[in-house]
Amino acid sequence: MNDPREHGASRSHDVGGARAALPAAASAGDGDRLKIGLILAVALGVRLVGLAAHDFWYDEALEVVRDRLPWPRILLFSGGPDPPLFRLLMSPLARWSSSEAVLRVPSVLFSLATIVLVHRWLVRLGDARLALATAVLLAVAPVQVYYAQEVSQYALAGMMAAATLLAMQMVLDGGAVRDWLALGAASVLALLTYYGLVFLLLPVFLVLLRHVAQARDAVQRRRFAVVAAIAGAVLGMLVWVMLLQQYEKFAADHLRPLVTELSAGELLRTLGVGLERDVLGFFVRPWADAAPRWLLLPPLALALLGAVRQVRGGVRGGAVVLVLVVALLAMGVANVLGLYPFGARYAFFLSPLLLALVAAGVLALRDRARVAGAVAGVLVVAMLVAFLPNVGPRNPYVRPPYENLDETLAWVAARDEPATPVYLYYGSWAAYALYKTRLEGRPVVRGRVLRRLTPEEKVAAVRRELAGHARVFVVASHLWQDDQRTLLDGLLAPGGGFRLVALREEPGAFAALLEADR
Repeated sequence: MNDPREHGASRSHDVGGARAALPAAASAGDGDRLKIGLILAVALGVRLVGLAAHDFWYDEALEVVRDRLPWPRILLFSGGPDPPLFRLLMSPLARWSSSEAVLRVPSVLFSLATIVLVHRWLVRLGDARLALATAVLLAVAPVQVYYAQEVSQYALAGMMAAATLLAMQMVLDGGAVRDWLALGAASVLALLTYYGLVFLLLPVFLVLLRHVAQARDAVQRRRFAVVAAIAGAVLGMLVWVMLLQQYEKFAADHLRPLVTELSAGELLRTLGVGLERDVLGFFVRPWADAAPRWLLLPPLALALLGAVRQVRGGVRGGAVVLVLVVALLAMGVANVLGLYPFGARYAFFLSPLLLALVAAGVLALRDRARVAGAVAGVLVVAMLVAFLPNVGPRNPYVRPPYENLDETLAWVAARDEPATPVYLYYGSWAAYALYKTRLEGRPVVRGRVLRRLTPEEKVAAVRRELAGHARVFVVASHLWQDDQRTLLDGLLAPGGGFRLVALREEPGAFAALLEADR
């Protein structure tokens, strides 16, 4: 059995109480501060390795282009559905620098802050051991490291999710005005960071609703009503602006209810595959679809064991399970209704909760057999380290969407054909906007977005756009969505209209010098 004193358990486990006692573990001693400091040092080192080892890939480049938008366009959902907080924070830095390392540093800092906030939340829940174990896993978890090295809102979304959970527990433990203010600020900033965080706010506000309903305290109820109204108003505003700006895109691509397209059995299988591949699989080994599926069994078994441990520990311990399960169920329902894609990076902000359950499973083993728990902990950490973002050929299964358009454009610029037009195929224009100094003075043609066409239709469309050019460079990136060979083979096939003069291939990008086949 677990010793509550060892976990720093609270004197009161009643989440619904008006003034729950602050956990004894909430004030960490010098030993815990030293440990979390060492964990953060490891996390920082892991995140800095390879920070600038690759060019901006399409999503990053597009984000930097958005970050440089003029006022007030930067406040709107320009080029995507995401709220503006990340763009506002990044705008001064993006206008000052184009360096991959410099523009990725904020994500590193957000990721480190996530570790601190999750640690403090779990300490407040009364489990200092779980807080430290989860911090270790967050420090080396591949999905955490990957998004700490990407110019995107995901690391900030993870930080705001952790801040919201901590603020929720502050309200449950105290309920002072400053606690409610912290919750209101965290909720609003979370919604302004990433619209998917509404699925985390749902269980958070359900827990708080239960809390104030049982509190018999009119002041607490009024404070809950004010914070819920503010969060609801912000959410409504964001949804309205998003639909106003992106209605055609979302109506075509997302608002297709699966419940009307699939049978009950097919629907359950689809959700099951999504949960396995796009949540558990992506959280444990992102960008590694070819890895053996059995590798997911140990962390899954530990997470289930950890869920049992947390639920048996009482209401406070079960909060990790409750928030994760309700959020995933809400995402599944939204997916079925066609309102939100399920899993992968869209659920990234939930990964600390899953890792907390894995850590709880390791501790549950350790409480029963110290050797088994120690071995499980070492193996979990080793497995996570093995799937860290791949800077070199260390792990053949890990292939993040790295692109190398800078080197590709350098090859084009080095060729002494300044009058030859450069055609930017879909996916390359955003990175070109950042690396275009390579091609100063050269004629550039931006191709149309060909997203909804079949491969054959894309080839035909590009052939029409290239018609009339006797000689042309075709530059492309974002090739994990568009097959390079399909495009080149179509252009070079008999009747395709072109022959190959020279080709430069990089991971995720290519440039081909083509000549009209007269």
